[in-house]
Amino acid sequence: MKNIRLLMAVLFCLTTQQVNALDNGEIVPNLTLLDWNNTPVAIADYKGKVLYIDFWASWCIPCKKSFPFMNDLQAKYGKQGFQVLAINMDEEKQDAEKFLKKYPADFTILQGNSDLAKAFKLTGLPMAFIVNQNGKLMAKHSGFNQNNKKKVILQIEHLLVGNR
Repeated sequence: MKNIRLLMAVLFCLTTQQVNALDNGEIVPNLTLLDWNNTPVAIADYKGKVLYIDFWASWCIPCKKSFPFMNDLQAKYGKQGFQVLAINMDEEKQDAEKFLKKYPADFTILQGNSDLAKAFKLTGLPMAFIVNQNGKLMAKHSGFNQNNKKKVILQIEHLLVGNR
């Protein structure tokens, strides 16, 4: 049973099909989530910033590689009107806490739920959405791949420069 669960988790994590995902140009759902200290945080609170909204889980193998990248993004662009919001999709908070001890985050961690997965039409994990200053989805990335890092950086820089 444990092997089947692991296999299902890996397959879900590696899913790249985006047929039903939120479409570019759509306004990102304005939802209020809890941060890691159980303080409500609304996505609309970040209007005016370029967002990198990343959905992750402790069991997701590529998520382990994406955290250092997101830390670098936050450090490099945070003062320019950029924010990483990483939304955890684990069923048990303690699973995510163990993950965060191994892979610390220098960005905002929020607690997700199944309603959020439906609102964003998630097709797998990790899944990231790049959102412009007006809350409009500009790009989405399913999975995490070292080769896509440059593309993500260019997309973020384009939005940050366009706001000047």
